[in-house]
Amino acid sequence: MLIFLAACGGSGTPIPGGPVPPNDPNNPNQGIPADDGTCTYVLNESITIDSVLVNTSAACDYRVTGSFSVSNSTLTVEPGVTIRFTQDTNIRIEDAGSISAVGTPDKRITFEGESPIRGFARGIFFTGGSYPSRIEYADFRYLGKLDDGYYKFQNAAISGLQGGELAFKNNTVMGSNFYGAEFDRYSLIQLSIG
Repeated sequence: MLIFLAACGGSGTPIPGGPVPPNDPNNPNQGIPADDGTCTYVLNESITIDSVLVNTSAACDYRVTGSFSVSNSTLTVEPGVTIRFTQDTNIRIEDAGSISAVGTPDKRITFEGESPIRGFARGIFFTGGSYPSRIEYADFRYLGKLDDGYYKFQNAAISGLQGGELAFKNNTVMGSNFYGAEFDRYSLIQLSIG
């Protein structure tokens, strides 16, 4: 159970001095660097405080090794960040959680499966009760595994049901095993694709 994030102050900016673990007594192991040699930090727990994934200038900034969830908080992803997913993992945005992953044309955000195999990992999933989110100038690669579980909710690199609004602009999705994006018809109040 390792996680490393930069916590936000009230203004939504990272704590000065670069990436530091959030002060969350419920997650005492936060801030321990990844030991796999490929990504700077590991994400595998839930977060419940506003947090920022900072650009470490490494080839891979964060590695998702479990079902990483965001609830009652906003996860902000800085431009240029690369997040790699181990097999079958996902990021869940749920219970008053939201994600703001806004890259730029020259510093795109990358969400990718660890291996270049179609649908290697699940991707990003919005559950009921998620708050408005924004993803712009991001690339989704090798995510979107067919969900063959009991509920069969996540069949795309980015998907969801009964969530809040999502602004989804200037993104690419490739290497999905099933759908690139899939949302329940009652899911998102607004889906902007541009």
